[in-house]
Amino acid sequence: METIDERLGVEEVVAALRANACGVEAWIECEDEHPEAWMRLAAAQAVRHGGRAAFIQQLSVAPFLFYRFSNGRRLWDVTRESFSVFARSGDIEVWQEESPYPKPGVVRKWLESLL
Repeated sequence: METIDERLGVEEVVAALRANACGVEAWIECEDEHPEAWMRLAAAQAVRHGGRAAFIQQLSVAPFLFYRFSNGRRLWDVTRESFSVFARSGDIEVWQEESPYPKPGVVRKWLESLL
């Protein structure tokens, strides 16, 4: 049976986001803001409205990107390293901001490069 990400042709995007964001859910209380939950919602909406481009757009403003994860020296960037590697680099501080990090355009370019 074909999955939604297969139907959209975004298997590589989903795999990369799962790999890089794995572990952030332990720091985020609201389950709807977890990467996996957001991907399911974005994929379901994209199948109905807009396809792959809509899916990528939704992921570029995913709720977990509004959280900042810092090790005291730098912020975690989902486009550059896995959270599990970053989390081993020191004590993690977490807070929420009003805008996503990295910027949506950066995330979109990264995700589109995986297709």
